[in-house]
Parts: sequence; structure tokens; C-alpha cells
Amino acid sequence: MEHPTPLSPFTFSLTLAPFNVPVTTYLSSPSLQHHQAIASGALIFTTTSPPKILIIQRAPTDSWPNKWEIPGGGVDLGDTTILHGVAREVLEETGLTVTHIKRVVGSADGMTFVTRRGLLVVKFAFEVEVRSGEEVKLDVKEHQRYLWASEEEIRRGKMEDGYEILFTGEKHREGILEGFRARREDAGGI
Repeated sequence: MEHPTPLSPFTFSLTLAPFNVPVTTYLSSPSLQHHQAIASGALIFTTTSPPKILIIQRAPTDSWPNKWEIPGGGVDLGDTTILHGVAREVLEETGLTVTHIKRVVGSADGMTFVTRRGLLVVKFAFEVEVRSGEEVKLDVKEHQRYLWASEEEIRRGKMEDGYEILFTGEKHREGILEGFRARREDAGGI
């Protein structure tokens, strides 16, 4: 699959070297031999203190209509590596340019699920950094709104103004909270 906008170069942490391979290479591992695809999610935090995370609301005409999630999607066979797939999904869904992929959030083995079409997929969430000064530009066919939410707002499922945030699933919300926990740990917090 050709991608209309070429990706800008990005860096990644050495711990992510196992993901710097094509999808087919990664899926050829004996532990993943039954999986048919890889999906990715991107946790994008502000540099403010306390940090906020970018969440996006699915379009009313898409699956999981009006539910909230982090940017992400399927890693394509045409993506140079899994990490390139992460950067492409962020660019396509938010218009933001990934500059650095910091870490896997959650299990390094990913989360396995079965799609509605019966595909066995392993999904990984990555904390990414994006180019400063860029504005979020959603693909309206997929997402209708975005918010920058605090950890407490994610935990409560409600923004400060009372707006309710319903996620595509509890595991999704738990993954976001794990991202906040990892950032606190980096900062020397609990």
C-alpha cells in the first residue's frame, strides 16, 4: 500500500529494536505464528506538568461509534517496519509528525485480540514524541473530535467540564493509565 505523505525521519529507543523489522519478520516468530496482523497505538503526551494525553473520538459512522481511543491502527505490509507503521498511523489520524518512539507501554508481548473478521491480531502501544508546534488535524472519516486529557480525567472517565469520555474498551483506558504511570516512574514519582 502506498502512503500519500512520506514519513519524516524519527528516532527510537534501543529497547525497541525488536520492532524495527517488517510485520512479516515479527510475525514469523514461533510464539506469534498463529497471528495474522499487528496493530499499534500511540500515546502522545504534552510536555506540560502535569502531562495530558491526546485522545481521539471515533466517527459516528465508524465501528465503535463516538467512543474514545488513542491514535493507532493496523501496521501495513507496506510499512518498512512496525515502528514506521506507528509513525504512519499517527500522521494519518492526527496530522502530527512522530520524532521519537520512546517505549512500549504495557506488556512487551502485546495484547492479543480477534477482529470482527476473525483475524488474530497482536497490538502494541508505544509512547511517542511528536514535532512541537504542530496542530492536530483529524481524518474526519475516522475521528470527529480530540481532547488533551489529564490522568485524573482518564481515571474518572470525565473531563473537568463534566463531558463524559467513553472508551472503546476498559483495556484501552487501562493502557492509557499505564502510560501515565510509566511517565511518573521516569520522573521519580510513584
